[in-house]
Amino acid sequence: MLSLRNQRLSRLGNNVAPLALAGAILLIAACSTLLIPLLFDVREKRVWLQHTYEVLAELDTIHTGIADAEVGQREFLFSHQEERLASYRAALQALPEATAKLSTLVSDNPAQAARARTLSQQVSEKLADLGQTLQETAPSPPSPPSLADAQRGAALTAQIRETLQTMRREEQRLLAERRSALEQVAPRSIGFAIATLLLALLSLTGAGYLAVREIRRRSEAEAVLQANERRYRLLAENTSDIVRLLSSDPQHAYTSPATRTVLGYEPEEFAALSLEELIHPDDLAQAQAYRTQLSPEHASRVGTHRYRHKHGHWVWLEVAYRRMEADRADLILAVGRDVTHRKKQEEVLREAVDDARAARAQAEAASQAKTDFLASMSHEIRTPLNGILGYTDLLLAEDQLNPSQRLRVERVRSSGAALLTVVNDILDFSKIEAGQIEIDPRSFSLAALVDNSLSIVRSLAEHKNVDLSAQVEPGVPEHLVGDQDRLRQVLLNLLNNAVKFTAKGSVTLRITSLADASLSAGERRLRFSVTDTGIGIPAEKQSLLFERFSQVDSSTSREFGGTGLGLAISQRLIQLMGGTIGVESQVGRGSTFWFELALPLSEAVDEHMASPRPSTSENSASGGAQVLLAEDLEINQDIARSILEAGGHRVDIAVDGVRAIEAVQQRTYDLVLMDVQMPVMDGITAVRHIRSLGSAYAELPIVALTANVLPHQVQAFTEAGMNGHIGKPFKRDELLAAVERWGKKPLVEPSLDRVEPQSEDEHSDEASFDPAVFSEVLDLLGPDQTGQLLHRFGQELEARVGPDVHGRGRDEIAGDAHALASQAGFLGFVILSEQCLAVEAACANRSENADLAILLSGLTRLRDAALGKVRQLEATLTERLPVI
Repeated sequence: MLSLRNQRLSRLGNNVAPLALAGAILLIAACSTLLIPLLFDVREKRVWLQHTYEVLAELDTIHTGIADAEVGQREFLFSHQEERLASYRAALQALPEATAKLSTLVSDNPAQAARARTLSQQVSEKLADLGQTLQETAPSPPSPPSLADAQRGAALTAQIRETLQTMRREEQRLLAERRSALEQVAPRSIGFAIATLLLALLSLTGAGYLAVREIRRRSEAEAVLQANERRYRLLAENTSDIVRLLSSDPQHAYTSPATRTVLGYEPEEFAALSLEELIHPDDLAQAQAYRTQLSPEHASRVGTHRYRHKHGHWVWLEVAYRRMEADRADLILAVGRDVTHRKKQEEVLREAVDDARAARAQAEAASQAKTDFLASMSHEIRTPLNGILGYTDLLLAEDQLNPSQRLRVERVRSSGAALLTVVNDILDFSKIEAGQIEIDPRSFSLAALVDNSLSIVRSLAEHKNVDLSAQVEPGVPEHLVGDQDRLRQVLLNLLNNAVKFTAKGSVTLRITSLADASLSAGERRLRFSVTDTGIGIPAEKQSLLFERFSQVDSSTSREFGGTGLGLAISQRLIQLMGGTIGVESQVGRGSTFWFELALPLSEAVDEHMASPRPSTSENSASGGAQVLLAEDLEINQDIARSILEAGGHRVDIAVDGVRAIEAVQQRTYDLVLMDVQMPVMDGITAVRHIRSLGSAYAELPIVALTANVLPHQVQAFTEAGMNGHIGKPFKRDELLAAVERWGKKPLVEPSLDRVEPQSEDEHSDEASFDPAVFSEVLDLLGPDQTGQLLHRFGQELEARVGPDVHGRGRDEIAGDAHALASQAGFLGFVILSEQCLAVEAACANRSENADLAILLSGLTRLRDAALGKVRQLEATLTERLPVI
């Protein structure tokens, strides 16, 4: 095996030839060190010679340009032909570039640089003189220049020519010097190069002779190498790796004795077996490919295969294949190492990775289950809480309550508000952890933000006799750009905490401007701090404040309530906005919670803080927005249209998704209000079609107007391309606020005469009808149109919730419930609206028939009560209408 290697090495010669070759190379390198500076010197002189030619060329260009400019001007003045100015205009453009290039070229020569600056000034004056002459003759037909103008122009031309001559003489002098220097050094460099080449040829010839002599001697050393081969074979036969030399010539083939310990075969026995008998069927193709793919370009490969042990089990071998000679494809060296233990470890590791992935999937499933639970909790808890808080507010507004009753109702409202805060905190923190909170920077008024935040907390402060105030440092910008809602959320959290933990004294909100050199001119770093005179916080407990579900101690939670999430949420929100938050406190003296963040400046806007999205409609000049309402139910169309038109907006109706797509292509709208469940084409599909129409429709605001408001449903709206959503039943203020945000706010706020509905009789179901909501409808539409809506709602209610409702299909029941939900909620039938939503959800979730039957029975009872109330309200409104 090793004799082949020695034969290959013998053709390369001994070390003497490489040493001779290295000596020749060093000799050539020494000569090159002398030659290279001469060559660089020649090159440098040629560069300077070319540089002089370029300067002379630019001087000629300037001289020609001045002449062309004068000729063009004169021809125009004498011929009155505009085309005669072509040469003047070309020179007017080319001369500044030529003088600039000339200045750059002669910058290395101070004298010439000074002359170039003088020449540039003279050319500018000359061009200005020519231009002035043309301007003076512009109002009237061109005429020859006056004698004074001609003399002034001639003087400028003479100065330019004198400067050009001076610079040309200097460059011609430099040209002569540089040409002479080049002529002196060039022959010497060429002679030296020829000498170096001859020396290199002689050196290489000598090295070749030595190489031939050593190759001859190499054959005489073959006997010595054969002795060495025996020693190498000894090493191969005592290693733990299997060594094989694969060859078509049996004399060159070799198998090491390691096959005995690794696979149980004798070397001769192992060599006689074929690959099919040795290698696992699943690894056979790979092993064969590794051998056949060896080439001079890819002379080695490494593969891992299973070999059959003589006793029948499989052993993993890592085999390194190497092609021994480029011109012999049949001569391959294969070295195999037992890696069975490593493979077992890899299998254990793979199982551990699979277990980790399964655990991760389980954790993600648990996280999704938590998200689904929170979404369900939000829907199931907020709905009754809304009723609790709403009706306690209505009760507190009445004068018939005695002090004891009023105290109990206030405690109910406080408990409900506390529970709502807990729900909101948990949901907000869950959204932040899931990365679903996005910062929405918009222009806002800082004064309005401060006033609104204080007004919300002021009632609680006054109830505790705590002074509440705000101090805004002079120079703090009035109008900024940021997420006003999230800033308000953080401020309210800090203010509420301050008031809650202050028994007496004061709470002060301070806003100051901080110097920050890293910010641009259009940004300011502000510090918001809330200082109280409350109980204070021990230094060792302050680190717990911004951890979730954490409070200073359990007694604080029992006395003051709360989830311990407020400050954690505030910290995450401030971090999302790129700011920092902290606390400074002393026990018994109070605390200061602060946060700092950089906010861009905004241009001042009006007191209403108009929407940042300007109207794109051609009809928006009148003040309102052009709105497309995609809604299939006629009663919902009338309700939304009445609200929007009363708000000063213009409304077009599309009864399905196809009509909506056609409408946006035929007319420009500021906003599209899109119902989701419609015939022919649903709202989500329509939005996708609209977004695919091109870039002109990519920025069109589209807002979902639907009763589908669960998180996964809202996520589907966003993925389809909607900008927001309004839940049904919607209120007037909610709808107008959406138009204000996404479309254009009306210039005039309409006002309607208030028509109070008659109070309910003592037998009416107060839990199923909200007179305050109905009063808003009367404010908006008046008794005539409200009566029409009530009549049509009664007809819809009788038709969709008839005696046969229990025998209908789930899809039909869900569609009828969806259609009634928004209508009922808009007219004040709150419980009926919620029951419709519950029926729709039960149909969609495929609840048990028994559960659906219970919901339908409740829906039937609420329908009967609602129909009675509709007739009562219709009668009341009829009495109030004027007689025509």
